[in-house]
Amino acid sequence: MAPKVIGHPIEQLTFLGFTAIASTISSGSIVILNFAHNFQSMPINTIGVTFALTAFPLLARAVSTEDKKVFRKELSFAFYTILLASVVAAILLYFLRQPLIAILLGGGAFDTQAIGLTATTLGVFALSVPTESLSQLLARGFYATKDSLTPVLVSIGSLVIAVVCAWVFSKTLGVPGLAWGYFVGSGLKTVLLYTLLHNKA
Repeated sequence: MAPKVIGHPIEQLTFLGFTAIASTISSGSIVILNFAHNFQSMPINTIGVTFALTAFPLLARAVSTEDKKVFRKELSFAFYTILLASVVAAILLYFLRQPLIAILLGGGAFDTQAIGLTATTLGVFALSVPTESLSQLLARGFYATKDSLTPVLVSIGSLVIAVVCAWVFSKTLGVPGLAWGYFVGSGLKTVLLYTLLHNKA
């Protein structure tokens, strides 16, 4: 429980760092960042979290019976299911981002320029929908083996990299640079979790 409790606020800490960086960019950057991230979170929660929670009991049961073949089979099935669904969701999110934001957020102080910048930021965030969705499953693969420390350590490392990259990219790209930093950290986290779990299983 201890590593899981420590690791729980990592996502919040990541966006606390992003918010601090956004506050140095321009007026409205924090609002744009939060709106874009909220839209990105929907497919991750719907696909990644849901499928990962569904797969977890099957993975845990395979570990309890010491059946590595079943563990790898269940993990592989869930992995490719999440990958396919999340890629489709990311593509839809990318192509629908402009009208979606305009309809739900447009109007008043949130003008055409704000809509366009939010759409651009969300377009970059869409890249991390598959990686974040898969990391939900991979983390639970470790939990099934009673290893809650490795995902936390990997997440902390990705937090540092994401914030550093976001700071660097924001210097030239503005708010979308924060989304690029998030994608780099998320991609690295997913690759590391996959590699370590593959070696472990």
